Amino acid sequence: MNTFNTMILFSILATLAAVPGASVMLVVTRSATAGVANGITAATGIVLGDLVYLLLAMLGLGATTRVTEGAVVALRYLGGAYLLGMGIALMRSDESRIPSAPAGRRPGGLPGSLLAGLALTLGDAKAIVFYGSLLPLFVDMGTVRPRDAGIILSVTVVAVGGVKIAYALAADRLVRLAGNVRHGTGMKRMAGIVVAGAGIYTIAGS
Repeated sequence: MNTFNTMILFSILATLAAVPGASVMLVVTRSATAGVANGITAATGIVLGDLVYLLLAMLGLGATTRVTEGAVVALRYLGGAYLLGMGIALMRSDESRIPSAPAGRRPGGLPGSLLAGLALTLGDAKAIVFYGSLLPLFVDMGTVRPRDAGIILSVTVVAVGGVKIAYALAADRLVRLAGNVRHGTGMKRMAGIVVAGAGIYTIAGS
């Protein structure tokens, strides 16, 4: 891959990562309700899921089938259940204020945040088709060189991870600025509906 192709790939991945969706809502929710560390950890899980599908796209559909029939399916169920539980907990929240500092938010849950991000990404099996269609624009899929693979994986980490982490930091900042504005419960319940829906979608896709 040359510099121009690398920049184009970065732009495509960063733009798609910035589009509001279930993954963005997950990162924002975890950052706003459990602390920025959880938001960043959820973003890490999302990036790991993308890397899995990228590697599968490079290895071919045969590897995809073998992996999907085993650990990935189990991970989808676990992650989907976690997302569903998280969404229900948010919808049942009775707090009337948005906490103004990390100490006011529920800490911990980093492994769960990582699993949720990973499962959410792996729950979208169409991602393998997307990457399988995108990558041939930049490399010869029949002979992917280690250098090209390294560039693609690195660009994905920086582009997708950078955008998702920016969302996590922004959500944390907004919570700090919001202080005692009385919208916390409504925001959490709306986020809970989206996150629970993502959990159901992930389980159904298994």
